[in-house]
Amino acid sequence: MANPPNLTYCKIIGNFKAFIADNADSDDLPDFVPMSGTGQIWPNVTMAKNTQVGYKSTYFNSPISVMVDLEGDLTQGDRKYVMVLSESPTLNPSSFNYSILLNLAAQGESNFRQYGPYSFDVIPDGVVDLTDAIPVPAFAGTPTVQGPTGPPGDLVMVTSGPAWTGAMVLNDYPRTYLGTLTGNVTSLTLPTSVLSQQSGTITLVLTQDATGGRTIAWPAGVKWPDGIAQQPAAAANSMSVFNLLWTGTTWIGMLGGKSFA
Repeated sequence: MANPPNLTYCKIIGNFKAFIADNADSDDLPDFVPMSGTGQIWPNVTMAKNTQVGYKSTYFNSPISVMVDLEGDLTQGDRKYVMVLSESPTLNPSSFNYSILLNLAAQGESNFRQYGPYSFDVIPDGVVDLTDAIPVPAFAGTPTVQGPTGPPGDLVMVTSGPAWTGAMVLNDYPRTYLGTLTGNVTSLTLPTSVLSQQSGTITLVLTQDATGGRTIAWPAGVKWPDGIAQQPAAAANSMSVFNLLWTGTTWIGMLGGKSFA
């Protein structure tokens, strides 16, 4: 029975070899020997409908059995290629791709190696070489990082203590500082090594001591919402969080929250 008109097909080809240790020959280079085996190619669609008048039909997915011959070539019967149905305007769906799975062994080997399953696209009335269409799987090894340490991202160093009282100096950013307010902070110096056009943050997690009521004299250059500098919760042992953002030109202060329980 002749195939319906107005359908397109794609030719699939491929060659498979193994590179092995050098045999007894004139050089000392690895040798390349053909692999052989069996497998299947199948469309990644359950069914396709031919909507062409006079040829309306439903085509079900049926895997195509293939072989890799002793020369390492993908074959079907006596042909060194496999023809598959490709996208056509009268099909629904009009386009779909294929998958392939092969079990291959090099000549002289008894253990099989699995190729796939891999998916690949087809070319209407064209040729697809599996060497071009199938990517090389990534090796799941351990990467080696070289060069200087990159930006810290969301993770920053934490500095704990000493007790916060009197004049306090913060030397680094981005960083989180944990401290206990044991007295009023009469002055606070923020990092001076900041660079323009580079932003960074300081997070302050400050806890009142058993007395409470300690305050902070913020640097005059820090900008606050509505120009109102915030103070820690006054209750004894209460925790407050402040976020300081260097914009590249200015420090901006924001209250993260008070009286965490």
